[in-house]
Amino acid sequence: MKVRIILRNSLYLLLILKNIYVSTIYSQSDTSMIFWREDRPITWEDFRGNIPYKKGKIAAEIAVGLTYGSNRYKGYTVIFDIYAFMDRQESWTKLKKDSFALKHEQVHFDIAELYARKLRKKLNGKKIRFSRYVKYESSMFKKYQKKMVKYQLLYDKKTERGCNPTEQIKWNERIAKELKLSEKYKNPEVRVILK
Repeated sequence: MKVRIILRNSLYLLLILKNIYVSTIYSQSDTSMIFWREDRPITWEDFRGNIPYKKGKIAAEIAVGLTYGSNRYKGYTVIFDIYAFMDRQESWTKLKKDSFALKHEQVHFDIAELYARKLRKKLNGKKIRFSRYVKYESSMFKKYQKKMVKYQLLYDKKTERGCNPTEQIKWNERIAKELKLSEKYKNPEVRVILK
């Protein structure tokens, strides 16, 4: 198993995409994207991408990332949403019935949600000078994406890409525990106060 992290970290790209994501986030009309939900685990049917030529022993690849919705303003408060997502068109599998491998891929998605929560925690209620807001938001987004990528790579290394059942079970429990401990930040909405 392998994870592909989709980094949406170009500020220019994000500003353009924010308007697009407003409709996809709230209506879910873009069927290529799935936003992390506790009550909606991934299935093999979500892996819709074409299997790349010459992928060797890799049996599946999930494309996950972080994104945020458009800014809304209420007085001096900026309100936006941070999401972990899976891109179905970029995720692929050679498997269709292996539940252990599917759980490995689910944990990749769970790690993305964990870092979305960490970013929400960092930004929520933060007081930032108006002149520094865009730069600060962008730098924090990039910082947490990089942290997420490192953690994803560590997860794949320690579990041997899901091929070490003992380590995989440990990581399943570890990430479930971390999600439970960060439950306070599962609401995607973030409020930043401008001063």
